[in-house]
Amino acid sequence: MENRGFDNLPYLSKEEALKILATPLERLKLSSDYYKAVFHLQKYPCLETKLALLELLKLENYEQPINIAKRKAIEVLARLGYIDVIPLIGKYLDSSDPYLVENAAWALNYMGCEDEYLKTKLCNLLDDPKQNRRLLIQVLCGLGVDKALPKIKSFLNDENCPGSVSGACIAAISRLSGEKISIYKLKEILNSPNQNDRQCAVQDVIDIGDINFLPLVLKTPVAPYFRMKALTELWPKESKQIIGMSLFEILDSLINDHPNNIKIINIHKTLPDTVSLVEDLFNPDFNKCYFALNTLIQKTPKDIWKYLLANWKRLEKDYGAIYFVLQLARNSEDLDPSIINQIEDLSITSMSSKWPSYMKFRPTAVLTLMKFWPEKYFNELTIWLDERKNPFWATRYAALMSLENKNIFSNKNNILSISANDSNQFVKLKAEDIILKTSQS
Repeated sequence: MENRGFDNLPYLSKEEALKILATPLERLKLSSDYYKAVFHLQKYPCLETKLALLELLKLENYEQPINIAKRKAIEVLARLGYIDVIPLIGKYLDSSDPYLVENAAWALNYMGCEDEYLKTKLCNLLDDPKQNRRLLIQVLCGLGVDKALPKIKSFLNDENCPGSVSGACIAAISRLSGEKISIYKLKEILNSPNQNDRQCAVQDVIDIGDINFLPLVLKTPVAPYFRMKALTELWPKESKQIIGMSLFEILDSLINDHPNNIKIINIHKTLPDTVSLVEDLFNPDFNKCYFALNTLIQKTPKDIWKYLLANWKRLEKDYGAIYFVLQLARNSEDLDPSIINQIEDLSITSMSSKWPSYMKFRPTAVLTLMKFWPEKYFNELTIWLDERKNPFWATRYAALMSLENKNIFSNKNNILSISANDSNQFVKLKAEDIILKTSQS
């Protein structure tokens, strides 16, 4: 239920959105217009918005476009903090649409529902296999529903229970009762061949708040976002060293993201050919991507890049593949000049406004540009370190890494002053550390 993805929907004013919601479904140009209107109304918190969303939820119409819009309406009402609508949202726990049930449950947790009747309904929903049990367990835990513990514990005894649900159970039991029952199973789930289970396990570690799991999480083959989130949530504020772990070593390794630092799960009985490995750089399963990257780095570049160049248009639209191709380039030797030119163009495009500022490939684009062309892009450092222009902290940290690793910049401290008051603790501490090292050298 987190806000993810790109806001690529066409702009709507509040008046336009309200007008759409007042129009009967059969008179709309597109059946998705209701969803679009609700999506944009989140930007206009006011009584008119609230009333329009409530009217939508009260509709006795269960057609799919309206159900989809209702799901979003529940989320928007919760995010806007209208806690007086909890009773109406609670009625959607009886919906035949499991996604409406899911959004209603999430909203009740988000708004801190204290209604015991609704808490009991949430608990009873665990008996329905059609429901999102992982989310229900998280919601019950978030609302502190101790009476749900027996049901939650029962799932751990079911050998067919998915890893994503088992992990949520382990986290909920830990938080609700303090018991560390089966906590060791999280280690197994972090090594699951199922990517969704691995991602969920990272969140479960965060929910438990056990920093001892951090070294395992940092090696888990999931998107960098999940590992960065774990570090951000688990690392003690302002600390540079804890239980034998160095913050800067962890951060530098995380931003570099070399496949040698990932515990890759064995997925192949025989080694795939080069084309298959390159294809796996486009795979949504990060375990396959890291395996492919680690293998390709050790191969002769010629055949690899021949195939990549033939698929360049496709590559430019795939943000996962962009990330891994930039990683491949940065960790390869003896690249042909024509390939270097393509990589430069790809890196520049990755840093442009064409993409949202929080894309995972932006930090590695910075490292790539500063590896191959440090003098050429030196002046960009001040832009990359500017929090207003680059709100993704990892991008700014990558810029600091580049500055630290190059001895050609004579005015480091002038540039570092930009980061001295950065709002992100990791960026701020890194800048302070580089300044200290520079003053001592």
